[in-house]
Amino acid sequence: MNQLMGLKSGKLGFLKGDFLKNVSLMMSGTIVAQLITVLTAPVLTRLYEADALGVYSMYVSIISVWSVAAAFRYELAIVLPRDERDGDGLFLLSSLSVLLMSAICCAVVFAAGPAVSERMGVPELTPWLAWIPCSLLAMGLYQNLNYWSTRNARFKRLSLSQAVRSVAVSAMQLAAGFFGIGTVGLIGGHFAGQSAASAVLGLQGWRECGSRLKRAMSWRHLRSLARQYAEFPLYSTPQALLNALSQNLPVFMLAIFYDTRVVAFYAISIRLLQLPVTLVSQSVRQVFLQQASEAKHDGDRAVRMFRKLTLTLAMLAAVPLIVLTAFGPPLFQAVLGPEWHEAGQYARWMAVWLFFAFVNPPANVLSTVFGMQRMLLAYECALLAFRFGALYVGGLYLNPLGCVAVYSIVGAVFNLFLILGVQSSVRKKARMAV
Repeated sequence: MNQLMGLKSGKLGFLKGDFLKNVSLMMSGTIVAQLITVLTAPVLTRLYEADALGVYSMYVSIISVWSVAAAFRYELAIVLPRDERDGDGLFLLSSLSVLLMSAICCAVVFAAGPAVSERMGVPELTPWLAWIPCSLLAMGLYQNLNYWSTRNARFKRLSLSQAVRSVAVSAMQLAAGFFGIGTVGLIGGHFAGQSAASAVLGLQGWRECGSRLKRAMSWRHLRSLARQYAEFPLYSTPQALLNALSQNLPVFMLAIFYDTRVVAFYAISIRLLQLPVTLVSQSVRQVFLQQASEAKHDGDRAVRMFRKLTLTLAMLAAVPLIVLTAFGPPLFQAVLGPEWHEAGQYARWMAVWLFFAFVNPPANVLSTVFGMQRMLLAYECALLAFRFGALYVGGLYLNPLGCVAVYSIVGAVFNLFLILGVQSSVRKKARMAV
């Protein structure tokens, strides 16, 4: 109650000044990007068959899983060092890691990709496997540039890159759809958007800090940084892979148990429902990461920041949750077309899970800043196991809607546990430091 009164009275502490300014900058680009996505979604669902959208969703899910390990999670450490040369060195280390991972991906795709797509029941994906290493390279470099720009507080630049990415993706996908090109337009648009966003951040960053990067390029220095921040590849990488796999697990398993149309219904639902999550949470995450890093040695202050921001996000998400659970199916049918009514049924259940996903970015940030990689790894192992179990049992005994419902409930419960667990752990660290 005291926290709520503090919110009403405007006493939000760190939720003022530079924080709100930077969040607003980040949100401006995200708003433009998500507005474009919202406006183009009804057109894409009418230009492309559900099967084509299902294949595209499989492709994006594969990239999403692989990309979290593209830099072995060294990109997360870019914002942490106080020394400028160390931060630049971590950016270079992360970029070299992305090149290495893209080469590994290329070898794996050409050696085993067709067999895997056949086993997953999506042979239609085979012609597009060669695009995966290119998309991985573009996405991995963008992630590195994203954190490097965050370290340098270039939030306006980050905002611009998000808008450019969305414009490039939508323009190419719409053009390909109008000309009936098909799946190549969807996948090509995804690659074009990532490449354009990376170019925006990379070119501006090089003009501004190119000389700094040259000074930071020392193999001895990079090896030292790799050892110093070894907990990121050792613990954060498997944790992030497990998280990405559990997030994308429905796409893979719905394809196995049902068909690509069901995959498309789920993918469109998650894409649209994640818009507000991305709009606010990603912007808050980027800025709060910088704030929390500064408060790392003051656990009590970090807990206060965490509580206020988490409560604020929960209040923002409450109304959309109520609207979607009450009116999801008719809304989806009206916006996307009659055949997408079932996607609205999925959205009702997924909204509950995504409410807690919307609220948990402060917990994720604090877990990184306060070195909880081992705890997160255990959490992700348990989450993946429960999600797999929910989808496997649902696929065997339930219809697609029941399967998605069980999966969503598991996600909601685990997100709530993460929020409470991180708060408890940070409080304990604060007491031990006294």
